[in-house]
Amino acid sequence: MIDDMINYSKANAPLQKELHAKEVANVATFLLSDLASAITGDTIFVDNGLHAMGMAIDSKSLEN
Repeated sequence: MIDDMINYSKANAPLQKELHAKEVANVATFLLSDLASAITGDTIFVDNGLHAMGMAIDSKSLEN
């Protein structure tokens, strides 16, 4: 199941590239730094933009 979602993300996210753990860690590091001191109550998605796209039921990556 997770492999299906990874394949779906690679095929349908606006930034069609693999998401690396380091990218998530970079956001966490930013949020823990003074640079993010005025950010409160937000959800920050680290998903290559997939959260903004919705699910395409006709995606070829879901054919299996």
